[in-house]
Amino acid sequence: MDFFQIVFHFKSKLVGKVTEQITSKTKLATSVGSQFSKEKHK
Repeated sequence: MDFFQIVFHFKSKLVGKVTEQITSKTKLATSVGSQFSKEKHK
């Protein structure tokens, strides 16, 4: 494996992790938001 392959490999791994975190945070925010709007409508 040459240098560029290594860099690319780590980049894709990092992007995957960041994407995962953003997705979980978005899901959390969405569930909290829907919960909040439900409370407001009562």
